[in-house]
Amino acid sequence: MVVFGCFVLMGCDSTLNTTDSLEMVSKKAGKPELMALDATSYMAANDGLVPFNISGISATDFVTAGTGTGSRAEETISVEVPAGATVEAVYLYWARRGNDIDHAPWAASTIMVNGSEVMGNAAGNGPVDNPAPFEPLDTKAGITHKAEITSLGLITAGMNTIIVQDAPTAPAEPLGASLVVFYSEASQNSELLVFDGVDFLWLASGGETQAQRIALQTARPVTFMFAAADAERSADLTLLIGDVEPQDAADRPNSLNVIVGDEPVQVIGPNPSPFQGFQGPEWDNYNQTLTIPAGVDKVTVQPVSGPGSNPASLVWSFAGLSVPVLQEQGGQGCTPGYWRQPHHYDSWIGFTPGDILDDAFDVPSSLMLRKPEKGQAEKTQLKKAIKLRGGKVNALIRHAVAALLNASNPNVSYDLTPGEVVSKFNAAVDGGDIEATKNEFADFNELGCPLN
Repeated sequence: MVVFGCFVLMGCDSTLNTTDSLEMVSKKAGKPELMALDATSYMAANDGLVPFNISGISATDFVTAGTGTGSRAEETISVEVPAGATVEAVYLYWARRGNDIDHAPWAASTIMVNGSEVMGNAAGNGPVDNPAPFEPLDTKAGITHKAEITSLGLITAGMNTIIVQDAPTAPAEPLGASLVVFYSEASQNSELLVFDGVDFLWLASGGETQAQRIALQTARPVTFMFAAADAERSADLTLLIGDVEPQDAADRPNSLNVIVGDEPVQVIGPNPSPFQGFQGPEWDNYNQTLTIPAGVDKVTVQPVSGPGSNPASLVWSFAGLSVPVLQEQGGQGCTPGYWRQPHHYDSWIGFTPGDILDDAFDVPSSLMLRKPEKGQAEKTQLKKAIKLRGGKVNALIRHAVAALLNASNPNVSYDLTPGEVVSKFNAAVDGGDIEATKNEFADFNELGCPLN
């Protein structure tokens, strides 16, 4: 299932809490209180990323990898798609910047991929021309291009490597390029939320008001909205950000604000800064795993140029979040008749037919099988236990072994965990209700078998 995020205006300073307004930011940092910044001024400074409609892509997750292209030389991008997955769509993103609006990047442009030209169109709302309403400030321009290259057949399951080279004659400065590969796996399902475009952050050269400075140095936040779950889970965040070189790390700070649900802001950076040209000069393919508590349905991210007197400029091109969909447990179960068949032994996970009952359960030595069987229960092999005839303790053992095999097989959505099966069986043979426990196991084992 695909869900699209929405934008939320929020404060910009690294000390910001979720309840702060832009008027409060500098006051908390010990600076004069800032003028309020309305949405019109914010968008004039930074157009911001917009939702990318991927509803036509039947994907369960995505993976990214990138490289800096500032040298305009041939560079490699290596990306690994899980074995057995199906590649659904492949996009190549690349970003550029300029320092003169009169020579802003073109709306469409090419990049070399494995020696051939690939044409890309502007992502999101197109080029950003900063800062149109803030004259006489210096002007800046940036653009992100993207091209779908699925049909080229360059990316399949496993490890893939392509060669990219930005145009030697492009009028704007190349920053970097990244692959975004959408794929599907039968055993996985995630909500995928994707934004792209361009948001250009930079330190003006003087003459700006404090509100203008905040607008120029902070991104328009992106909020990913997704379905809440009843349990904690881990989500994968990806950002594509350019215009930072490794040598800038010490004296050109930047940071990232992250808000999970309604929790206080988490500030990543500026020491060390999260964006330092890790994929080569001028490019960061940033990945971060976020813990999503139960009941939380949103995550907000906001790159910041700064804090500091000489912060790094940033060109933000892409934001993606993959949130696992938790599957409800239960509703499936295979009967003892399924598990006892030798051609189904390959479905036994964690146990073998030759294991004895006492290897799996805590079986009292006094527990005896009933007619028409005979002998001590604890020494019975599982392949014989699953075939026991008769009722009472024999029936309990038969259905308990089937229950344990159901619970241990990841392809069976069983109502009990292996630990719960063992605990219930042990309690039943230690003075508990054998008949009731057998009936409970039997009910779950007869819900329907998903295995062949």
